[in-house]
Amino acid sequence: MSRPSLTPDYSQPAPPVRDAGAIHDGSSVETLARSLWGESRTIAPGTRPAVMEAMAGMAVNISQRDGRHIASVALDPSLFACRTPAEEGAVQAVDSRDPSFAIALRIARRILAMTGKAVPLPGNGATRFHSAGENPAWACGRTPVLVLDDFLFYRD
Repeated sequence: MSRPSLTPDYSQPAPPVRDAGAIHDGSSVETLARSLWGESRTIAPGTRPAVMEAMAGMAVNISQRDGRHIASVALDPSLFACRTPAEEGAVQAVDSRDPSFAIALRIARRILAMTGKAVPLPGNGATRFHSAGENPAWACGRTPVLVLDDFLFYRD
């Protein structure tokens, strides 16, 4: 008899994305997944899914707060540095044969399926993040709501 696990099983397919109104559509999954992959590609594989989940939750928090489409949030280089012109080539070149991108796709599907439901999103309500090696002016005097691997998450 095996014990139940509280760790998400990323080997299983994610549920389909349900319509959550104006904040996302079918193309949102891939757009969000590319941003998740781009931001987390340099961190240890063991913590990568948790970081991706927190970033995805953050993107949905911003989308809901500001009434923005999730794709516009995921493409915003002020939120996701991998969306700058210097990084965009790598973000666009990755495909689902990359195991980390396949995980990012499943996470994006799951998070977007949770949108509008009475379920808490990962990320403790974060609306901003930065890596520990950075010190952006907006973070001065703020306390992170979550620290994962090399990333600090904040709520506005």
